[in-house]
Amino acid sequence: MIAVALWKVTERIVYRGNFEAEVFMPLVQSLPFALMAAVVGATVAMLVESKQPLFWVALPAALYAFSSQDWVLTAGKPFRIASVIVALFPAVSCFVGAVVTLRWRGRSAQASSS
Repeated sequence: MIAVALWKVTERIVYRGNFEAEVFMPLVQSLPFALMAAVVGATVAMLVESKQPLFWVALPAALYAFSSQDWVLTAGKPFRIASVIVALFPAVSCFVGAVVTLRWRGRSAQASSS
């Protein structure tokens, strides 16, 4: 659903230049997956009862990073840069979602105990 809405917003954008084609376009394309990865990271961090919940978040983050088909190395530096961005953006977002959730839970638990 998010991908369809983002596609409608960015439908007629033409990316010119090296920065836009190599960096900005892969970020825009992988944004819906990154948002869902952040939700997955937050959910895992909330559901796992462990002293190190970020350890458990590493599993879905690794799946996001290594299940991407964009790791295929082809000739051309711009495609490699875009491949790394598309593969790692959701994985990093998964960790960010977990860290934000853990900090929020820590502050709310601290506020309720005092």
